[in-house]
Amino acid sequence: MKIQTLFLATSQLLNQKAFYTEVLGLPLVREETTSFTVQAGETALTFAATGQEAIYHVAFMVPSAKWERVKEWTRARVPILEYQGGEEFRSENWNSASIYFYDAAGNILEFIAHYDLPDASTGAFSSSDILRVCEIGLVVGEVEEQEEKLKQELHLDVYRNSRMEGFAAVGDIYGLFIVVKEGRLWLPNFVVPATIAPVQVTISGDQPGQYSIEPYPYTIDVVTAKK
Repeated sequence: MKIQTLFLATSQLLNQKAFYTEVLGLPLVREETTSFTVQAGETALTFAATGQEAIYHVAFMVPSAKWERVKEWTRARVPILEYQGGEEFRSENWNSASIYFYDAAGNILEFIAHYDLPDASTGAFSSSDILRVCEIGLVVGEVEEQEEKLKQELHLDVYRNSRMEGFAAVGDIYGLFIVVKEGRLWLPNFVVPATIAPVQVTISGDQPGQYSIEPYPYTIDVVTAKK
């Protein structure tokens, strides 16, 4: 599952534009009065203006071979959030490494490297090395119910037995819906509660169609994977 487009809301449109284009250095590919779109590797990421606060968890996949350079690059631009006395979260189950930081609106962003994906990249890290958006949080009332619906409608499974109380990562190594219970505190510092905010996402798949996660403001469009 690859996330091709992701449409999120923000009450701080200009600050977000400055953060994503100037701090992260992502190319601005489209701008309108009430929205802007940047390109994050394979994913077009759009923020649209809203009058209400909207907080998300979004992860970007980065090359595992450049992980130490990823941390250096990020550290020079934003404060890395602390996790258990350090700045890095390691998952043996996923064979991955992550760091977390806030964007201009307080969204919890993550850079994650998956070591099970082949990577022989060399040289310095830059924003052009970001591969794609690979995770988006979907906040719901009942995680197991929505997990089952995603399985039935989109044929997506829980990734590597990652189900726990109030949490399930649904998808595959390329892209995941992080389905969490409303009010659950986000990694890494467990201070930001998960709240419901609009999400529109386009993913690659074998059966094109549109899926709405009712009664939530989430829409998933499935398009045929590019060959």
